[in-house]
Amino acid sequence: MTKKLLSLLLALTMALGLTVSAGAAESAPEVEGSNAISIRSGMGVTRVNQSVELYQEDTASGQVGDAQSLAGYNQVPFGTTITVGNVGTDASAVFYIYCRSFTRRAGSTITHDASGAEVDMQGRYFGYSTVQYLTDKGAAGAKSAGEGLYWNTDSAIDGSTAPDRAKVLQPGESVTFTMPEDGADTIFQLFVEVYYAGEEITARRSLPLKFAPPVSAEPRPAVPSSASVMVNGTKTSFDAYNIDGSNFFKLRDLAYVLNGTRKQFQVGWDGAANAISLTAGEAYTPVGGEMSAKGSGEQTAKPTTARILLNGSEISVTAYEINNNNYFKLRDIGSAFDFGVDWDDAARTISIDTAKGYTPG
Repeated sequence: MTKKLLSLLLALTMALGLTVSAGAAESAPEVEGSNAISIRSGMGVTRVNQSVELYQEDTASGQVGDAQSLAGYNQVPFGTTITVGNVGTDASAVFYIYCRSFTRRAGSTITHDASGAEVDMQGRYFGYSTVQYLTDKGAAGAKSAGEGLYWNTDSAIDGSTAPDRAKVLQPGESVTFTMPEDGADTIFQLFVEVYYAGEEITARRSLPLKFAPPVSAEPRPAVPSSASVMVNGTKTSFDAYNIDGSNFFKLRDLAYVLNGTRKQFQVGWDGAANAISLTAGEAYTPVGGEMSAKGSGEQTAKPTTARILLNGSEISVTAYEINNNNYFKLRDIGSAFDFGVDWDDAARTISIDTAKGYTPG
């Protein structure tokens, strides 16, 4: 039996925070490589046994392929670290760690199938054929994956021809990283590929992960945002705050401004259920007080205790209550309703564009 015939036992034991053990693999000496990888999660994991379909559009052809079905996924608190280690003995092993992301589209997202017919991805987990690969060589536009580590984006990964994209782990070494911030309702497929000297891929396994913001009862300081905001090219004044480096907008202000666009949404409140309901594509009903004067001075933001329902399904987003109003992270709302959110650092300007789809950034 050669290494090419190995069945990698990445046993997805992240749900238990365990390491793949030698006793769980084939016992023949020549399959030592199937024991070469361990995966650990920094925090607790919940296994969600829910069937999910993932749709991927090829960036070259612009066509969406057949759905990939998952029987479930592992839900991990947002910000959890993941550790991949080489517990084998073969010093020639080279690890490629990369991921694809699929975000649930609440708003209309039009793509095409192989026949050229339009397909709307609304309500489905949808992603592109690009990958984000883990490396210690950050390129332009790379996202942080932890100290000295980056997620670089490219059209594909080919371990046999791209050694600069490898994370070399000697026997006994490991690497600890965080996943990219790609929206509030995103499923990642984390891939680990292992190559050995002079051979093609010998082992590959995907791990489905979904991250939710950690639950915290601690209030946070909220400072009025100094950034300008453009909505579909028009300068608009919002009551917005910066909390821990992210911009938070009053939920009803966003619904009010986006009303009448393709990405409009309704906001409802169920006091008995302590739930905020968001309905994509439905016209917003103003309640008064939308787009009121911008607050001044630092405020105290308390984590929102209400459940958040998107089209009837509960979602995890980062939200705070300030002076009896709910403020949501702008990128979470952009991801949920699939509108563009961009940042111009030189002009200190946030751009919201309902003609574009959401792109993680």
